[in-house]
Amino acid sequence: MKRLLLWTLRLCITVYILYYLFTKIPFSEVIASATSAKPIYVLIGFLIWILTRYIAACRMKLLTDRQGMSLSVLQILGISFSTIFYGLFLPGGYLTGGLVRWHKLSKPDNKSAEAVAAIIFDNMVDITTLCTIGIIFWVLDRPSDWSYIGLGLVTVLGGLFLVYIFISTRTISSDDINSINLPFIPNILIGKISKLIISLIRYRNLSPGYFGIIFALSLASNLFGIIAYYLLATSINMNISIITIAWIRSFLFILSMIPISISGFGIREGALVFLLRPYGISAADAVALSLLIRSVGLGIAGIGGLIEAGRLILPNRNKSEAKEVKRGLEGS
Repeated sequence: MKRLLLWTLRLCITVYILYYLFTKIPFSEVIASATSAKPIYVLIGFLIWILTRYIAACRMKLLTDRQGMSLSVLQILGISFSTIFYGLFLPGGYLTGGLVRWHKLSKPDNKSAEAVAAIIFDNMVDITTLCTIGIIFWVLDRPSDWSYIGLGLVTVLGGLFLVYIFISTRTISSDDINSINLPFIPNILIGKISKLIISLIRYRNLSPGYFGIIFALSLASNLFGIIAYYLLATSINMNISIITIAWIRSFLFILSMIPISISGFGIREGALVFLLRPYGISAADAVALSLLIRSVGLGIAGIGGLIEAGRLILPNRNKSEAKEVKRGLEGS
């Protein structure tokens, strides 16, 4: 009941924001702007978006290897696409996608705590890079009267550094975890928390070179993501610099992590209208850009949907082939 009420509240917020926007912005202008997009720019942006997911999969591969997991880069990439698919179409959005990602990462090796640790550390690296890029480009762009955006990004970054310090220093050890004895908390829960913290501690002794490669992959992924956003903006003749696009993208990603609407609908559109207005971008063009970003996301989700459909079909084929091989071996 609690989940249903929260989902209903988020749905109401989403509907209200979208209703407000489209009562203030002629929908026909939004559609006209979106349909005027140059297909070649959208296609290149889509392909670059796939590239960013591949680079992110390479980064996750390094982190799962550290946990003794046997996933390949292509397996992780497929899981990434499937996560986006479920995140878009199932209630819960980002949270649902995260649960699907954890389940699919942990299933092959049956390493639940290790998968959670890899996801947490991966998100920390990605958000750290995202905030750092956002701050740098925000300083270069110097948007007037928006000091709170830079302050918000710095606050998130500061919080992440505190977590890094907790993981990388000797403030907690496996002996401390095993000695945990808290009343009113089930032992099974304490055991799961202990396994998670022990898994996180495995990232404590990363060599500078290993750590540098992880952050370099995160940087490359985000820089290519900025180019994809810029191409989508250029496709509708939006006169805006890539520097502005860079910090706005960072802010949008941080904002979309706040679960106050369904899959971020309404929040991104309203934020783009507000943030792009001082640059002379019309509200219709801002919403059209959001629709283009979502269309690319739907394309990525479509790949995830095809992968999931394939997984429903192929297991039966693989089982029948395995049976035939087994019969052949028995016959020989």
